Amino acid sequence: MSTGFFKRNERVVMTLLLLLIAPTFAATGLISWWARDASATASYEINGETVTTQDFSEKRRELSKTLWLNNVRRFGWWGARADRYRQATVDDVLKQLVFEDEITRMGIEPSDQSKDLEVREAVLDVTTWYRVMENAGWTGTYQERYPDYISQRSLARLDLSTYGAALSDPNFNIQMSKKEFEETVISSLRVQELVRSVVEAAVVTEKEAFEEFSSQNERRVLELIQVSQDTFLEEASEQVTPEDVEATYNDNPEQFVLENRLGIEVARIDRPRLQAVIEFEPTAEEVEARYEADKDTLWRVRRPEGYVPPEDALPEDDYRPLTEIIERVIRVLSREHAQKEEARILQEALDQLKAMKELGESVPMEQAFPEGIDFVEVRTIEPFIQREVYELEDDIKNPAAFASLFLKERASPGTVKPGDLCETIAANGQGNFIFRVVEMLPKRTMTYDEALPDALKATEESKAKELMAEAIGQSLERVQSGEETLEDFAQENNYTIHEMDPVSRSQSFNLKIDNKVLLARTEVIAEAFDILEEGSVAGPITNVTDSAGYVIRLKSIEAPDMELFNSLRTSTETRLLSAKKQALLDAFEANLMAAADIRVYQSDGPAQLRSDLIEEAAQDPEGSATP
Repeated sequence: MSTGFFKRNERVVMTLLLLLIAPTFAATGLISWWARDASATASYEINGETVTTQDFSEKRRELSKTLWLNNVRRFGWWGARADRYRQATVDDVLKQLVFEDEITRMGIEPSDQSKDLEVREAVLDVTTWYRVMENAGWTGTYQERYPDYISQRSLARLDLSTYGAALSDPNFNIQMSKKEFEETVISSLRVQELVRSVVEAAVVTEKEAFEEFSSQNERRVLELIQVSQDTFLEEASEQVTPEDVEATYNDNPEQFVLENRLGIEVARIDRPRLQAVIEFEPTAEEVEARYEADKDTLWRVRRPEGYVPPEDALPEDDYRPLTEIIERVIRVLSREHAQKEEARILQEALDQLKAMKELGESVPMEQAFPEGIDFVEVRTIEPFIQREVYELEDDIKNPAAFASLFLKERASPGTVKPGDLCETIAANGQGNFIFRVVEMLPKRTMTYDEALPDALKATEESKAKELMAEAIGQSLERVQSGEETLEDFAQENNYTIHEMDPVSRSQSFNLKIDNKVLLARTEVIAEAFDILEEGSVAGPITNVTDSAGYVIRLKSIEAPDMELFNSLRTSTETRLLSAKKQALLDAFEANLMAAADIRVYQSDGPAQLRSDLIEEAAQDPEGSATP
């Protein structure tokens, strides 16, 4: 009977069973889903609290918008052009989350008065920028408009209509409601209050300010001996071995480089020969017109100072008559005519060569000129590097014409090719010219044989500097032990003791010998301020670029100027206070971030310490760790 009942009512029974056990399945499924997916959807764990991916993304957008608005306040329209939701980095967001936890713990909430004041300042910032850009037609650079902003910002007054226009104008691109704008401003104010509570403990005493001022402005009088490495070159050359030279070449290949070298073919006109073959007779009108044009500059009669012209003098008396200088005027006209002919002939030749090049043909440069002329010279110039352009022969010297080719080749190697022609005629006082590239040799490292002379010289100089430093060191040991004086050392070696003018830490350019600033001035000044007692010596002091070594003696220490301290006191205290505040803030941030125990969820695994992941990523840049 019962079997028949269940069979006849199978559907009803199954439905009832499902209704009874469904809550159990549902609960089991929910627990399984949470256990499986909680880690997957979480991004970070901060102070033991889970921050989901969605929460992190929302905080990033919120913080990015705050940072973006700060940039708009500082840079106006140029700040608004940045992406407002891509300003905050991961580190920025994590720090913001940690700060917000601390703000909540400390119960920090800005007063209504401070909120109103900060909103007012923000409104004045953006409305001032808006007025400046409106007046300028939304044109100009930040550097051009910033002075206008500064001059108007101090006089700005709150204007609600301008406020609304600034937020809504698509040119400015703020595109916020007043409520959103003010909430964004206030959100950053809470962090400012936290920072203020940390850094307000910073105090600068007068003693600290004076010590800082003294460290920068205390002046020292030095006595200095300059020792040239040239004195040791002969000894160095005897000690240098072929192995030393080869080691110099192998260890410093960047020192032995052949720069780009340009080989050219030049066609120029000999101007005197051109003038000799040109038949040119200027007309009387041309001569007279030229005389009138040059009269004030070339043909005025020089009078003695205080000259008083006679009563019957005429204006023409102040100029030499044309009859006296007619031959010179004709020569000027002839020279100008020759220059025009020269330019015409060269330009026609250059145009013809360019046309042939476009057709893929190359002809000797002589064929670009008319036949039967003997005032054109064509010659090939051996390859030269850029700094050798000043050593070319005078009649083809034009550094600017060749510099463009070297610059082009350096910017994009291989772009200067054989057959390339100059863009325009190259000017030269002895006769203008055109040129064609024969070859542009690439920049490359020298072979050992090519570099041998330079490598030998570099090795000998390096060895000489070693010997110099060794000799100075041995002598200074005797001076410091009292066996001899610095004067004895100088006299024995025929050195001169130079007394320097008083210098502070920032006055290294005042270190001069024979009116030449020392190349090792930075090293000398640093060593000088490490000396604590007057009369103490230091050395040898060397520099990579300086071929000399130096020995210094601290003659005296001069106290800084108190009047200067009084004038710089405020700026010194401000700089020290800023440094102290930054140090307090850095320490506070470091402690807060460490205490937050930030952990990162990696795929399906448990949360890992972010500091460990950062260290792992640094050791294995190509690994999968994501801090």
